[in-house]
Amino acid sequence: MSTLTVRDRNVLSWIETTYHDTHYLPTALQIQASWPKTFPTVPDVEFWLVKPHISQALSNRGLSKSDSQPSNLSEAQAAALLVVANLTDRRSVQTKLKSLGVTTTQWNAWKKQKHFRDLLHKQLTDDFETSLDRALSGLLKSVDSGNPRAVELYMELTGRQPTENERNYRLAISRIVECITRHVKDPTTRRLIAEDFDKIERGIDPIGTITTWQPDAAQSTIGEAI
Repeated sequence: MSTLTVRDRNVLSWIETTYHDTHYLPTALQIQASWPKTFPTVPDVEFWLVKPHISQALSNRGLSKSDSQPSNLSEAQAAALLVVANLTDRRSVQTKLKSLGVTTTQWNAWKKQKHFRDLLHKQLTDDFETSLDRALSGLLKSVDSGNPRAVELYMELTGRQPTENERNYRLAISRIVECITRHVKDPTTRRLIAEDFDKIERGIDPIGTITTWQPDAAQSTIGEAI
C-alpha cells in the first residue's frame, strides 16, 4: 500500500477539520473548491478518494462517506455553503460563488429555503465561535506592540479598568450627588438618599426594604460624598 505524501496529509487534515466543524464529510466538489491547485477537477478528487491508502486513512480517522452532506442539499449547495461560510477566506461572497459556478440569483433563492438557511446560520455561528481565539490572539499581539487602544480594551476585558459605560455611569452618579448636596439641606433626607444609592449600587431594590442607618459603619462612595 502506498504511503501518504505531505499533500495527502494536508488534505486529509482539512477534511477531518471540516468534518468536526460541520458534522458532515465534505463532498468531492467541496474538496476541489477548497484545493483547486491540488485537484484541478472534481474527477481528480474522486480518483484520489478511492485510492486504497486514502480510504484507509479516512477510515483510521473515523470518517466514512455515510457522513456526507444531508441528502436534501445538492452538491452545489453544500459546496457553496461551506465555501461562503469559511471566514478565513477573505474573498467576497460574489467571488466565492463565481468560483463555484453559482449565480447570485441561485444563492439568494437557496437562502429562502429554511433547511439551507438554518445550516448556513449554524456554520457561520460555529465559525464565529471558533474564531474567538484568533481575535484574542490578535488583541494580545497589539498589546505587546504597545497599542494604547488595545491595552485599554485588554484592561476593560480583564476587569482592571472600568468600561466607558461604567465611567459614564459613575460620572452621572457624581453629578446627581452634587445636585443633592446643593439642594437638599436636611441631613436625614440626605442620609436616606445615600442609603438608597448604596443599595442600588449593590443591586438591591431600595423600595420595600428596611432602612437601617449605622452612623459608624463604612459607607459607600456615594454616601460619603453626600
